[in-house]
Amino acid sequence: MIAEGKRVKLRWMEFDDIPFLITVRNKSRYFLHDVRKFGLQDTVEWWQRAEREYVIIELPDDTPVGYLRTSNWEISPGAARHVMIGADVHPDHHRRGYAFEAYTLFLHYLFKIRDLNKVSLEVLSNNEGAIALYKRLGFVVEGTKREEILRGGKYLDSIIMSMLRSEFKKNA
Repeated sequence: MIAEGKRVKLRWMEFDDIPFLITVRNKSRYFLHDVRKFGLQDTVEWWQRAEREYVIIELPDDTPVGYLRTSNWEISPGAARHVMIGADVHPDHHRRGYAFEAYTLFLHYLFKIRDLNKVSLEVLSNNEGAIALYKRLGFVVEGTKREEILRGGKYLDSIIMSMLRSEFKKNA
C-alpha cells in the first residue's frame, strides 16, 4: 500500500491488474495523446519490457476505479528530481472526487517520500474536466504545444502543466 485516504487508497499495479488497465485505458483513449486501442497481448508485452511505476486507485472495499501512471523519471544523482504523471479513471467513476483524492495522495508520496522537486503532466485542450482538476490541485500551465494532436479532423493543443514541491507544501 502506498497511501490511504478517506475515499480511495493507492497500491502498486500488479500483473493481474492488466485487464482492468486495458479497459480503463481504452475507454479513456480519446482524451489521451495516443488514441490506439490496446489488447491483452500488446499490454502483456509492454508490461514485460517497460520500466514503469503504475498505481491502482481503489475504493476502501478494494474495487479498482482507475490508475496513476509515471514516466520520464529524472532521479539520478545530480538530476532535477522530476517525473511526468497522469491518471485515468473508469468512466463509471467520473466526477466523484476520486481523482482529486488520488492525485493528492500520490503527490504527497512523490514530494515527501520520493523527494521529488517537480511533477509535470500533459493534457489535451479538449479535456476541460481534467484541466480544471489539475488547476484545483495547484498545477500551473507552463506552456502549450500548439495543434500537437489531430483528432477527428480537428487539431488539439497539448497543455504542459507542473507543480513544484514548494507549491505542494502550500496546499498540503
